[in-house]
Amino acid sequence: MSTSARRAHERGGSPYDAPGEAGDELSTVFPSVAPSAASARRFVAAALGRWGCPEGFRELVLLLTSELVTNAYRHARSDTRVSVRYDRRTARVEVRDVGPGEPRLRPLDADRVDGRGLQIVDALADRWGYRSNDAGTTVWFELARPEQALGSLGAMVSAGSDVPAADGFRVSVHDEAGHPRVVVEGEVDVATAPALRDELYRLIEQGSSRIVVDLAGMDFIDSTGLGVFVGALKRAREGGGTIELRGLQPSARKVFDITGLSSAFTIAG
Repeated sequence: MSTSARRAHERGGSPYDAPGEAGDELSTVFPSVAPSAASARRFVAAALGRWGCPEGFRELVLLLTSELVTNAYRHARSDTRVSVRYDRRTARVEVRDVGPGEPRLRPLDADRVDGRGLQIVDALADRWGYRSNDAGTTVWFELARPEQALGSLGAMVSAGSDVPAADGFRVSVHDEAGHPRVVVEGEVDVATAPALRDELYRLIEQGSSRIVVDLAGMDFIDSTGLGVFVGALKRAREGGGTIELRGLQPSARKVFDITGLSSAFTIAG
């Protein structure tokens, strides 16, 4: 299916406004703070778990939810209402803010540190779109449940956990044959990515010519995390250095592939 067929700019109602389209729906409001992306993931995970959705399907929905909530936090700077609806066949998530402007799908550019969130949504959602008016903007996506549980994203999220976003996230540096090995554990999103960025930039500024990043313990990454690695790689190359990613799980590798970044990095098992 082409991108133009999946994407819709709604000026009227949504497909769920049609009579007879029954489904379960939950909605809540999150404040305009970085940890809300993780809180929204857990809210949606709990809803989908309650409705009996398979794990792989939930993980796809949570990744796309994270991208939309992060976009709202960055651009609208307002409270965000997240609604999730499930009709036994399709999950629909809507993210509404009161900020101005409309979402824009940017062309893939390996040198940019941002602009990949909607690319991920466009690649994975069955349909997505937005509607906007004077009261704000709603961006939505739909994902049809497969006959069998998807395994494509592995263990991307600890679904339903009540642990705050930053808990469990850790960056540590170890020596490996005279070069730093950065071990990343937990979830890398808009709330935690700055700590990872600061550590990588510190090592580059200290003159490290080769940095190995061990991602075997990384449970989740979205486009914000990708941007950290792109920015760090650019800085390292300016000084003649390089960054090697190691232990990248199939789930995370898929996100790198979707955004065209797999070829930009040295990725080792």
